Amino acid sequence: MKFSWFVLCSFILGTFSVWAEEDIQPDQLTPEQTQFFEAKVRPILAEHCYDCHSNQAKKLKGKLFLDSKWGWATGGVGGPAIIPGDLDESMVIDAVKHTEELVDAMPPKYKIEEEEIAILEKWVLMGAPDPRPKVEPKDGLVEKFDLQKRFKEHWSWRPVKSPPTPQTDLKNWGSSPIDHFVLSKIEKAGLQPAQPADKRTWIRRIYFDLIGLPPSPTEIAEALQIPRTELVDNLLASPRFGEKWARHWMDLMRYADTYGHEFDFAIHNAHEYRDYLIRAFNEDVPYDDFIREHLAGDLIKEPRVHTTDGYNESVIGTGFWYFHDSTHGPTDVLQNESDHHDNQIDVMSKAFQGLTISCARCHDHKFDAISTADYYALTGYLNSSAKVDYPLDVGGKRKQTMAKQKELLTSSSLQSIEPNDPEKIIQSFIAVANFIRKKQNDPPPDPWQGQLIDDFESGTDKWTLAHRDTNASAIATIEVNSTSTKGARGIHWFDTRIFNTQEPLTWVSQTFTIEKPYLNFLIGGSLSPHNRLELIVDGKVVLHASPKTEKNLSPISLDVSKHIGKNGRLRISWKVPQPFFLDHIVFASRQWNDKRPPEPNPEKISQLARLPDTTLPLINQWIELISKKKNPDHWTPEKFLQDFIKQPEKIQNYNWANRDKNLAGYLSNSIVFADFSKGTLPDGWVNTGLAFQFTENNKLRFDSKRPFIETTSIDSSLYGKKQVGTLRSPTFTIDQNIHMRLNAEKSMVRLVIENYGMAEHSELLFKGTTYKNNSEQTNSLAGFKWIQFDQASIKKYKGKRAYLEFVDNGDGYAQVEQVRFSDAALPHSFHPLVRRLTESGTPKSIEEVGTLLRQAWQSGDPEILNWFFHRGLADTSILKPEVHQLVSSGEKLSLQLPAPRFALTMSQTTPENARVYVRGSYKSLGEEVPHRYLEALGAKQADRLGLANIIASPENPLTSRVTVNRIWLHLFGRGIVPTPDDFGPMGQLPSHPELLDWLANDFAQNGWSVKRTIRSIVLSDTYGQAAQVNPELSLDKISQIDPDNILLHRMPVRRLQAEAIRDSLLAVSGRINLHAFGPGVPTHRTAFMTGRGARPSGPLDGNGRRSVYQAIYRNFLNPFLLAFDMPSPFGPKGRRGNSNVPAQSLTLMNDPLVSKLANTWAQKTANQKDSRKRIEQMVEHAHGKIPSKETTEQLLAFVELQGKEYGKMDQRAWADLAHALFNLKDFSYLQ
Repeated sequence: MKFSWFVLCSFILGTFSVWAEEDIQPDQLTPEQTQFFEAKVRPILAEHCYDCHSNQAKKLKGKLFLDSKWGWATGGVGGPAIIPGDLDESMVIDAVKHTEELVDAMPPKYKIEEEEIAILEKWVLMGAPDPRPKVEPKDGLVEKFDLQKRFKEHWSWRPVKSPPTPQTDLKNWGSSPIDHFVLSKIEKAGLQPAQPADKRTWIRRIYFDLIGLPPSPTEIAEALQIPRTELVDNLLASPRFGEKWARHWMDLMRYADTYGHEFDFAIHNAHEYRDYLIRAFNEDVPYDDFIREHLAGDLIKEPRVHTTDGYNESVIGTGFWYFHDSTHGPTDVLQNESDHHDNQIDVMSKAFQGLTISCARCHDHKFDAISTADYYALTGYLNSSAKVDYPLDVGGKRKQTMAKQKELLTSSSLQSIEPNDPEKIIQSFIAVANFIRKKQNDPPPDPWQGQLIDDFESGTDKWTLAHRDTNASAIATIEVNSTSTKGARGIHWFDTRIFNTQEPLTWVSQTFTIEKPYLNFLIGGSLSPHNRLELIVDGKVVLHASPKTEKNLSPISLDVSKHIGKNGRLRISWKVPQPFFLDHIVFASRQWNDKRPPEPNPEKISQLARLPDTTLPLINQWIELISKKKNPDHWTPEKFLQDFIKQPEKIQNYNWANRDKNLAGYLSNSIVFADFSKGTLPDGWVNTGLAFQFTENNKLRFDSKRPFIETTSIDSSLYGKKQVGTLRSPTFTIDQNIHMRLNAEKSMVRLVIENYGMAEHSELLFKGTTYKNNSEQTNSLAGFKWIQFDQASIKKYKGKRAYLEFVDNGDGYAQVEQVRFSDAALPHSFHPLVRRLTESGTPKSIEEVGTLLRQAWQSGDPEILNWFFHRGLADTSILKPEVHQLVSSGEKLSLQLPAPRFALTMSQTTPENARVYVRGSYKSLGEEVPHRYLEALGAKQADRLGLANIIASPENPLTSRVTVNRIWLHLFGRGIVPTPDDFGPMGQLPSHPELLDWLANDFAQNGWSVKRTIRSIVLSDTYGQAAQVNPELSLDKISQIDPDNILLHRMPVRRLQAEAIRDSLLAVSGRINLHAFGPGVPTHRTAFMTGRGARPSGPLDGNGRRSVYQAIYRNFLNPFLLAFDMPSPFGPKGRRGNSNVPAQSLTLMNDPLVSKLANTWAQKTANQKDSRKRIEQMVEHAHGKIPSKETTEQLLAFVELQGKEYGKMDQRAWADLAHALFNLKDFSYLQ
């Protein structure tokens, strides 16, 4: 882009008014610095230093206090303990590192963890920010924690009042009580409010504040013709409103789509929470209900449902608890849980109450009326809850389908469900078994026979020399009796040692069609990977191989089964002038080292046994089970039949009496944790979703692979394999091994230790605590099987709290009969069919086995029948017509269900009171505290829904104040309380306390409506002011009385937030895609965004979708949005940073997204042939105003100047103008 910078800069400086962001003086400590100290530094000092260096120490050592800023700044006998910014001179750092250069090693008996040392070093380099008082405590003592005194002294604990509207002098100004409260302060200061903003300025302001998008010229024209109230109502009703205001809330919830840390694993289904927020703001859900949904949406008896799809909306709100960052490999699961609790309480307390409750994790709050007991009372709620993927029943289709299936069962009048005679199944077995036994000693087929490509016996006439030196010979052959090379087949082979060239050579074969699954060949020579045989399919190298041995030819097989039927070529690539040999290249039916007997031929077996062709599918299945299935588990029918047919001498009598005795002994000596055979859900177990149902009183299930009910249990596929759900146990302490009798396939069984909720985890830490989608582990029997978790892991985590989770997310099943605790050996799992085949002794012949199989079928044992169905030996056509019709109809209903959707949610588990962690360490337990809220607010004991009701009560002095303050902040850029996340003593005082209470009272008394409150504010004269001061006021007077515009004598100038800038680029350019909801668009990764966990890069423009719909990957945050202060999602952020740095200008100038959208915008406006009108339309859309004639001419001159560089008709000149308009302050700032 070739800008004439002199023209452009003159235009910017000389034509447009100078803009300046509101200057806001930073606090002495930023919220981030305070949070870092309280969350990271203070716990270390408390745990390792306070015993000897605090006012609580029994004996103060070295006259050094480390429990106050005054203490370390004054220092002990050696002087100041910390020099901010200087690691080398800070004695505390020297002490904890045990270097002993300045002072003795501390603590003296041990060295703290390296991670803790790193935190202290980071703190010192930050300047040692410490929110504790620097002054020496009175009489050298720290003030004792007096909760009631603090409660009475601080303003935010006092009840919300309903103050009268103040009287003001200025007439004709002030359309609402809001204005009178503001004007009263202005007048008392001797100032005057600004003039009203012109309507175009106000329209642009209201568009961005309510929907986060710029008004188009058409929308501006319409807005100019209607009353302001109508425009506000239209924007509040827009679906774009929720997208704008949900993003504010997502800052508080530290919303992200991934967990961060090493592999940045996904937070599954995170987007459902984001979509829930957008819908909630659009529907103006009463804020007190919004709170209840967040804190306890899973416990609401009559939850709010989706307006069209009918699923539970309330429960989705609870997902906010789990948007913390998380590692897949915590070395200390209790510490990991403790850290998560800290983050969860920090988010909850700041977002809903404006309190820093997490500061009381290690000690009573140093400034606020919050005790350590208060903090741990709240952790009790988290200990008693668990993360669960809640299935969303869109349109109620799952519930309706199950109702129809139940109706099918109740309306059927089946007299018998026994299947028809299995004669074809048995005859097919006998035929296959006899054939395999007879042929098993036949020699294996020759793997070197098949589709021969070349044996090089006639040279290389089948190859084309694609790259050669003019003097290079095309082929070399050496007699087979060569003493230097062995392993060839035949007389000749391909050998490069005869060549007299250093030039790389390449030979290409003729084209062929791949007909066999394996490519076998002999290869040898130098071990260079650059000399190789390559298989080319569709113009690409799909497989290749280099020599494995230097002197001899050795065999290699490549699996080409997925390329059968495709055309291909082979290429000999000789790039390094070193020995390279090839011989006998052939496509074959088996690998070169496959020594198995010939595979049975189904057609031949059918002919020999004189069976009809209709038995061929059965013959194939029996071959699969008996001949092909590798290493089946013991006690399976497959294992018995394989051994009986192939190695009958190994079959021994099965001593069932001893096995029955051993099982009875196990059952009597193990502890029953859950027994589902009784047909009721044991105490404390929770069933989420519809999948898990009891099989009691049912004989059939709607699953053609397992149509018969085996025994009373809880089963996720009773109504088909498309239903989804989770079965979760109560919390227990791990004391013994955990044994489960279940039948499962393509489902998940998890042992969740200390609430560690990530399904992805390090096998080094949680090895063997999950069975996931592995049918061989859980379903090798096609029936019930005893399984256990890894015994070493169980031993490692003995004494820890845990719960079990059985998860069926569709297409599989989990059927649970019992869970037991025992350190005894796991009972043998044997299939009842094996018992039937052996209980009368070892069968003498294949025919006898066939008879026993028939008898087993006719016994009607459901587990035996299901084995035949599950292994593909029977289908529902063998059932009686009415049974076949019932199972097929029910299964068809299940298969029509849509793909499942899940939301990340919280669910209640076993109620647990928490213990206080003394100084924040779980290794030092204090008193037990019941579930309750803060003592300052009554300490009422309640369940989690009760807690939500306490916080959502209009009697709570914080909730409504905090909420209206946030709304005010987003409309004015500064809250009435400037610290929206801290209404405590460390936060700032409200600038307009009476106004705050009036808004809070009005909010709570009028339905907790966010939209109503926004409407009242934006229609006020205060909001409608111009950003320029009243011309009757002198700047000197303003600079003395209200330099920071705290009194709102004018409307603050605000920079658009990051998302609004990006969305404006999309909207103005015409690229914006307003499709709503769904998974986030993957982040576009630049060349600098690398590392573990990186996902495929998304499109540069994010498919044109709004920023709220862009995925947020913690390790790969969008650099464009970061440049404009989008917060990192690791903690609550009620007020974003408002930087004004060169990186922002550079981003708008150089980011490829901006350049692309500038080109798009230029092309969009190309239809307007009148250049001046085109400029006016572009400026109006980008900046909301019509440019003056002078400005238009200057812009036209700029376009013409650029046109001289590119050519008169070149659209790049207009793209440069578009780019320049994007870079002007009028684009990214609000007047």
